Amino acid sequence: MCIVIVKKRGIRLPEKDVLKICNSNNMDGAGYCFARNNQVFIRKGFFKFKHLLRSFKQDALTENDSIIYHFRIATAGKTNKENTHPFPLSNNEADLIKLNHITDVALAHNGIIGTSENHLSDTMQFILDILSNEAVKSQIYTNPAIQKLVENYADGSKIALLNSNAEVLLLGVFIEDKDTGLLFSNNTYKQDYYYFYGYEYFTKGYTPEKGSIEMDSSIEMDVCPSCKDILFRIEDTMSHEQRQCINCSKVVSRRKKIDYQLADFECGGAGWSA
Repeated sequence: MCIVIVKKRGIRLPEKDVLKICNSNNMDGAGYCFARNNQVFIRKGFFKFKHLLRSFKQDALTENDSIIYHFRIATAGKTNKENTHPFPLSNNEADLIKLNHITDVALAHNGIIGTSENHLSDTMQFILDILSNEAVKSQIYTNPAIQKLVENYADGSKIALLNSNAEVLLLGVFIEDKDTGLLFSNNTYKQDYYYFYGYEYFTKGYTPEKGSIEMDSSIEMDVCPSCKDILFRIEDTMSHEQRQCINCSKVVSRRKKIDYQLADFECGGAGWSA
């Protein structure tokens, strides 16, 4: 999930409004990295937009900097500052959770990659298990076969890497904004989306007079069956629901089974069909 923005050297900085939309649509923490003086600097753990803007100002970011921005929606691991992106390509977990870090290669990711353990996000686990391996890390920029293997393993995810030479490597399909030259991992930079969580939802204590629905936020978020990105709700009636992928625009629908029981109202899904 999430969104990645890539600004290469010589491209104008993103407008504040664009960053604000990305932050609003991906609300589980933000971060960025930039290359300068043969080093990559990571800043992350921002849960308030004004704190993110303050950090931009402190780093005096300019058009001459290559920058990767990331705005997170948590799908694995805890929702905390430490699990926000970007991450260094390090096999040391202590490096991955640092909110301010200097490294040689940094990564931001949009999508779901495999599984994670305990408190780690799927991206952190992927780095520890695969990308931090020296045989992979040392060739990721130069070996097309390694790049292809990583892309295939990531299965539809979008990955952006930045090294100390200010070189950007993109794995997966990114959207280029023709007006600005910025690159985006999906189109949630364009407008505010309403995200719908859960393969099923249940109301608690529903009455016609009350007319409210309480969502169970502990249920896993729906993902696109084709590209594994986020589905957002486009239609919701008493008989069916439709959601559309923010990345590939695939429309997925399901029928509802409605059960009434006095004052309690339960709505469950019968499974998705594409």
